[in-house]
Amino acid sequence: MQKLLFLLPFYVIRYEKSREDIEKDPEKLQKLLDEYVTISRRLEESLLENGKEALHRYLVEVIIKIADYIFSDSEKTKKGVDRAMGGEVLELKTDKLINEIRQDVKEEVKAEVKEEVKTETKEKIVICMLKRGKSTLEEIAADTQMPIEQVERIKKEQEELAKKNEEIIKNGGK
Repeated sequence: MQKLLFLLPFYVIRYEKSREDIEKDPEKLQKLLDEYVTISRRLEESLLENGKEALHRYLVEVIIKIADYIFSDSEKTKKGVDRAMGGEVLELKTDKLINEIRQDVKEEVKAEVKEEVKTETKEKIVICMLKRGKSTLEEIAADTQMPIEQVERIKKEQEELAKKNEEIIKNGGK
């Protein structure tokens, strides 16, 4: 039986041609909903009790999506199938934990990117101040709130870059 579970979401498709009759006839609608209550109960028994929460959630979501599509013109039937399948799918503890971890990682990455951008911006300011030549290295360090060693490193890198550019120009771009 476990191997046939993936077919359950498509079970609702059999009602596609008779959906107008189901919507108009309360008995047929109740029969459909009773079937889905039974499907829901059996899914819970076979999956939730065996630790297969993710598969259960997936099947219920797909069944509801297909029912919503098939009965797109009937809010009453869509809501009935949703309720019969257990209403909104509950967030599992593992899903909640995964979402919390994702949020933590997202915040960490955001903070790291922010810090990188801040550092790059400061470095660009140091380069501009060095090119102007109006400030001492100590003043640049104080103004940018960067360690003097870092300002000295940037100055050295800029001087080396300038030398390389001069050599390239001197050698005709080679």
